[in-house]
Amino acid sequence: MKTEAIVSNNKRFIVGRILPNVDLIEGIEVLCKENEIKSGVIISLIGSLSCGKIVYPISDENSKIGIKYSEETNIEGPLELLSCQGYIGEDEDGEFQIHLHGLMGNENMEIIGGHFVPNGNKVLATAEITIMEVDEGNLIRAFDEKLGFPLFNFRQI
Repeated sequence: MKTEAIVSNNKRFIVGRILPNVDLIEGIEVLCKENEIKSGVIISLIGSLSCGKIVYPISDENSKIGIKYSEETNIEGPLELLSCQGYIGEDEDGEFQIHLHGLMGNENMEIIGGHFVPNGNKVLATAEITIMEVDEGNLIRAFDEKLGFPLFNFRQI
């Protein structure tokens, strides 16, 4: 097998804003719960952050695929949130999961990117988001033995 996919027929989009001083991932979770989204795709996310927290891949000879994630890196702002995309789903225990990658720019016009982690990405002025709901499938994040990372699995319902 080379791919996994879910086809969604509802075409329901949520366009919203996460307000200042709210953690980015917490805000996405609240927005999803308020709009009853269990599975979805973050198509666009832009705005500004007062601080950021990411991890990124680094070499690891002991890993099954030669990489692991770095320790968490805190980035001082102000930061322009240039672009983010990701997935919304659950883990195997039914706990809400967000997998978010993106790019930020600092005041020196340097670009920083990685995998956003919870509790360290505070919205500065705004974070504007577009989510497409996936209504006819489940996105379940589980540990992948072959790769050694948790990945989303796409299951049609």
